[in-house]
Amino acid sequence: MGWATNHDDVFQQRKKKKWIKQTSDEPINESGIGASRDSLNQDLVAKLAAKDSEISELQQVIFLQWVRLTELRNYVRETQTYQTPIL
Repeated sequence: MGWATNHDDVFQQRKKKKWIKQTSDEPINESGIGASRDSLNQDLVAKLAAKDSEISELQQVIFLQWVRLTELRNYVRETQTYQTPIL
């Protein structure tokens, strides 16, 4: 890209770069420049909330399984009889 000889060329080059930058990003809607990013952020927050609820459910399942395992282990300890090995 060469040097522009007058102000109109510089203006046109800057305008072209700005247009390319705007068209390469997400479209700008009537709410403003950050509106598309805001909607993207809202989608991400919704996805994270869904994942958070899944994690909470899994934590509850893990806790209940741990309780069940602990109860089973205690039952085995209480009912287990020790025999001395015959030599």
